[in-house]
Amino acid sequence: MTEDEEAVKAKTQTLQSRVATATGTYTTKPRIPQVNPNGKETTTVNDDSEIAIPNLPKRFYGTVKLDALRLRRDVGQIADEVLQHLSSLVDAEVEITLEIQINVPDGVPENVVRTVKENCKVLKFTNHEFEQE
Repeated sequence: MTEDEEAVKAKTQTLQSRVATATGTYTTKPRIPQVNPNGKETTTVNDDSEIAIPNLPKRFYGTVKLDALRLRRDVGQIADEVLQHLSSLVDAEVEITLEIQINVPDGVPENVVRTVKENCKVLKFTNHEFEQE
């Protein structure tokens, strides 16, 4: 096979892969080896065939309640057992959001409110607020 023929074959296979990825179906023409009258092996093209490509999931999301007393352990376990597998995939875009809800029946003292608000600013929280209810 010449270099030009190899280049065309490579481009065709790349195009077929892109179509298969986008559509979930891979159309190909199976080649059947044959021997011509000169004794050289050639190939002929059979009818079009379709090979189904599995439609893989493209997005993951999950929510889990964590024990405040075991937060470091639980977050580490989630990072090791879930995030590591997904974030190592090529072109994976990972976004992690931490949501905190705390209820204090007797109310939060003013000095704690001030400290928490300042810390949230420094830690670049996108949203934080205290409520009366």
